[in-house]
Amino acid sequence: AAQDFSLRECSKRPTPCGAHSVCKNLPGRYKCSCLPGFSSPTGNNWNPAKPGRFSCTDINECLSSGVCPEHSECTNSLGSYSCTCLAGFSSRNSICEDVDECADPKSCPEHATCHNSLGSYSCVCNQGFVSSSGNVRFQDQGETCEDIDECSKKPSPCGANSVCKNLPGKYKCSCLPGFSSPTGNDWNPAKPGRFSCTDINECLSSGVCPEHSECTNSLGSYSCSCRAGFSSRNSICEDVDECADPKSCPEHATCHNSPGSYSCVCNQGFVSSSGNVRFQGQGETCADIDECSKKPSPCGANSVCKNLPGKYKCSCLPGFSSPTGNDWNPAKPGRFSCTDINECLSSGVCPEHSECTNSLGSYSCSCRAGFSSSNSICEDVDECADPRSCPEHATCHNSLGSYSCVCNKGFVSSSGNVRFQGQGETCEDVDECSKKPSPCGANSVCKNLPGRYKCSCLPGFSSPTGNDWNPAKPGRFSCTDINECLSSGICPEHSECTNSLGSYSCSCRAGFSSRNSICEDVDECADPKSCPEHATCHNSPGSYSCVCNQGLVSRSGNVRFQGQGETCEDVGECFRNSTLCGPSSICTKILGEYGCSRLPWFFLPDVWTPEKPEAFKRTDNPPSRAEVFSMDVKLP
Repeated sequence: AAQDFSLRECSKRPTPCGAHSVCKNLPGRYKCSCLPGFSSPTGNNWNPAKPGRFSCTDINECLSSGVCPEHSECTNSLGSYSCTCLAGFSSRNSICEDVDECADPKSCPEHATCHNSLGSYSCVCNQGFVSSSGNVRFQDQGETCEDIDECSKKPSPCGANSVCKNLPGKYKCSCLPGFSSPTGNDWNPAKPGRFSCTDINECLSSGVCPEHSECTNSLGSYSCSCRAGFSSRNSICEDVDECADPKSCPEHATCHNSPGSYSCVCNQGFVSSSGNVRFQGQGETCADIDECSKKPSPCGANSVCKNLPGKYKCSCLPGFSSPTGNDWNPAKPGRFSCTDINECLSSGVCPEHSECTNSLGSYSCSCRAGFSSSNSICEDVDECADPRSCPEHATCHNSLGSYSCVCNKGFVSSSGNVRFQGQGETCEDVDECSKKPSPCGANSVCKNLPGRYKCSCLPGFSSPTGNDWNPAKPGRFSCTDINECLSSGICPEHSECTNSLGSYSCSCRAGFSSRNSICEDVDECADPKSCPEHATCHNSPGSYSCVCNQGLVSRSGNVRFQGQGETCEDVGECFRNSTLCGPSSICTKILGEYGCSRLPWFFLPDVWTPEKPEAFKRTDNPPSRAEVFSMDVKLP
């Protein structure tokens, strides 16, 4: 009955849970839950047994952060919500991406640049254009960008003395004729630099006016005018020749025309009344100059000057000459100058062997040193005729006009000069033996003598030139070692000769010893240690040998040997030959020999050796068995 009641509750209209809910029947009761997008303050799964009143109200999802993606708007609806991208954004992969309006070329008008921004865009007229509305940034296809006429502005943007030309979106500037700008003509603001027209000074340019004229600059132009002394003809300035008029200069003057002017110059030998070198006008006169009255004379020293109208002439005094010759005047080429005539430069002016001494305007002759004057000639003086001219141990050598002393061989001058003059010098003996190395060479004795030296070899050395050699003798002195060992009998018998530098030595050979200057044989056998045990020593001249005794042999196997390193060992005949003693016998080893013994049941001498005369034979009379066992037999 309860179940039926609950079914009737959920089937009621309106439902007991209210709008926007779900009623669920349960045994004897029911429960209420809100539909998605709705909530109740009592929570879901409410039943009448729980406190409160169940009522479902709409949930506004748009109040929750992050319910919609960035750059979108959330719109709540009953039990739900929706997301819409903001203007300037479009939905893609559940996010709102910025729409690039500038991708559409129609977004902005002609002569405008489109600037995209997040969710929007703007149009800006290009430089040189302005929007029809006057706004810098705009969005509207009704807007247009109109050209700005910069040239209509006052003052002109190009500045003074210029021409401004308007162009779509820009303008260009050019200077008027006679003006220039560092940026050049046809300049526009897009080009670098600042446009400014300044006056061109045409007068600074070469050739703008004809030669011999003056250029005058003016603002934007210039003018030309001929200089004084020139006249204009056929657009050129021609020189006016003032010298064409003979009255331009006075008598004794020469007229010199120059471009645009002229000058008068008194001829050489004349001077102007004003004293000016160059002048103009008939007020001046040219008077003769007396050059010879000047101090110093214009002809120079040692000369004679003679004045003439407008000139003068020069001649040299006797004993002097000028390269220009006598009777020279300034009209002649060259420069007049009187110099002393050096008569000494002329050949034969003085006798042979004399000296010529020049003097101003004259000369004198004197015999040279070593010559004396006789009958106007200079004869040689023989200084060697005076024995005092050279010191002792020196030889005098006369020469034409002089002499020289040379120390004799083996002597040297006190000054060190090879040739000298005067008694102040002496010739001293040269000690050749004090030189290093010695002039005699190695292994020698040098003996100094007055003016020379002599050489001898030390004992044990010899020279092919012999001893007591001196440089006056032929050959070259050289001491070489004498090999005494090449001489027979220099050392005693049984000895060796050893040569050494300047000497030799004798030493007895091995096996000999020195005694009384002879080499005697050494008897090595006198020393019992020369040979090993069981060996016999045999002495020989200068040597010895060891031989093992009979029955023994050396360890090396040599029959003769030397040294303690060897030993003599038993030969071992019994081991080498088992039948050496014959049948029924025993061979016994004895140092250096062997012995033979009978077997216990044979009777013979107890031990036989090879030195015994009787033969070792067996007997056929053996002992009885009992005897054998009673015998004290020792087998080897």
